[in-house]
Amino acid sequence: MQIVLSEPVYRRRDKRKRVEDIPPQNCSNKTYDPNLFNLLKLSPEILAQQITICDVKRFKAIPKEELWSKGWEKKEQEKLKLIPNIYKFTTNFNQISYWVAGEILKEDSVKLRADKISYFLKMSKCLNDLRNYHSLLAVVLGMNLNAIFRLHQTWDQVPKKDRSTFKSLVEYTENNWKLLKEKTNEGCLPCIPHLGVYLSEISGLSSHPRLSPDKKLLQIEDVIAKINHFQQSIYDISYISYIQDFLASEKYILELQRFVEDDVMKLSFEREAVEEKIPVKPAKLDKAKKLNGSKSLEDFTLVNPLVEDPAFPPSSPSSYHLYLAPGGGGGGG
Repeated sequence: MQIVLSEPVYRRRDKRKRVEDIPPQNCSNKTYDPNLFNLLKLSPEILAQQITICDVKRFKAIPKEELWSKGWEKKEQEKLKLIPNIYKFTTNFNQISYWVAGEILKEDSVKLRADKISYFLKMSKCLNDLRNYHSLLAVVLGMNLNAIFRLHQTWDQVPKKDRSTFKSLVEYTENNWKLLKEKTNEGCLPCIPHLGVYLSEISGLSSHPRLSPDKKLLQIEDVIAKINHFQQSIYDISYISYIQDFLASEKYILELQRFVEDDVMKLSFEREAVEEKIPVKPAKLDKAKKLNGSKSLEDFTLVNPLVEDPAFPPSSPSSYHLYLAPGGGGGGG
């Protein structure tokens, strides 16, 4: 499917909330104080807007040379040298996913964890309205990590409407990202796409055994042209200095870098212990023992008891590198 290059910023039939329809927050006199600032006390719509300002700046900084280099297929040290801007963009994606999981798991209370999930779902809906699929998917995949998905006591207190929203957003990741590709192939601006889909496509074309070198170049050039099209995006969003100061602060950056997969899984078991007794393979059992720090996990499972709830997807995906779309080569960050 070819991308459509002519479009209004919002189509007439687009029922999504416009940026200018989001009520402003009274913040003209506020300044950033690292000791008092609480990110989650912000309106989720405002936070989504301010994150989008950061995302579009990083996205526009990616030059064609990095896309042609396929440096995301290289080892970590080579990535930093060959594709510094892509590396920064994709690493931020993964960090946001684990930051979301970490923010949820910080809470001892089941009710507060459920409130955090609802907050991030409201923020996700606004990111969807903004066509910021980069951060939208980072947030959704953060909530869909096994460490979060298995928290059945927490999800049971999330309102059914929010769980339905979660299910609809997870559909972007299914069937090899089919729905996501359909949305981005419309070519509507402004839009920050999920770059991993295009990086995978470039890798796949480069290694395609039945394409001639000339056809490979032409098709890769077409993919890069799509990315360049989205880099023309302009968001009419007011810059809120104290929020941007926070997003650029050492505190926020360290918080993003704090959590990795093993950390969130350990914390997940601390928050809600294993309750179901379904035998698993020894390899998974060894990993479970390591994560939970227990010697009695013979009945360990990651199955979510709420999967019978029609508001939930059938199961949480197994852990995998978050950024690149399935079917492509290399690693995104």
